[in-house]
Amino acid sequence: MGAARDAAVAESGESWVGDHLGVTSGADGLITSAFACAAEAYRGWYWAVVLAPSPAGATVCEVVLLPGDDALIAPVWVP
Repeated sequence: MGAARDAAVAESGESWVGDHLGVTSGADGLITSAFACAAEAYRGWYWAVVLAPSPAGATVCEVVLLPGDDALIAPVWVP
């Protein structure tokens, strides 16, 4: 979890990364750690950090901010 949290903090800053929400692993061997977004404007969103395990530790593949079930998101644009 340390490498994942460090990657989220490097992407956004310490004040934006909240509690650890859990870990999932995919069939491809990648591990995704989720952290609550602590920024007031992004309630319900979370940081997803994808890691590839390696003998030397872990390689960070991606850090993204994603909407959770309770996130406020814009409606689909209709022209």
